[in-house]
Amino acid sequence: MIFLFQGVSVNNVDPLDEAQFPGVSKHAEELESWDWIYGRTPPFKIQRHFQKGENKTQPSMLHIELDVTKGKISDITFNNLNCHGVSGQCFVDLKMGLVGAQFKKEELLTTLADVKRSWIEKSLYDAKTFGYLDWLLSCVIESTCLFSSSGDFKSTNLS
Repeated sequence: MIFLFQGVSVNNVDPLDEAQFPGVSKHAEELESWDWIYGRTPPFKIQRHFQKGENKTQPSMLHIELDVTKGKISDITFNNLNCHGVSGQCFVDLKMGLVGAQFKKEELLTTLADVKRSWIEKSLYDAKTFGYLDWLLSCVIESTCLFSSSGDFKSTNLS
């Protein structure tokens, strides 16, 4: 459509028109992709401390350090005190599941659900350990800061 303003013509241009701008859709897809938006972020580290106070004389304490590089979890370390009979294998499984995962809500929830299933299959998640292990998973979720403070992760079923 052409408009005339005091003898000057103006053509409206659709910047997404492949006929006028070949390849523009491909570039738009790239700029909207997860790799472009998140995969190029600089490395960062999140450190969080948690305390579970059910046992007043020996509360469970947990320090989580989460490293993210190019939008993926590159390392996670757990320093814990009083994990009440939980096997160290649980922490190994959790680390192995998380390292390499994209730092996004959906993938994190899927990964944590897979880790929990593996604990159940290995009989690591039982009547003695489920309280601590569920708390551990919620600490990991909270550490990521990907969930709102309204607690939308608390209603998430990781089973």
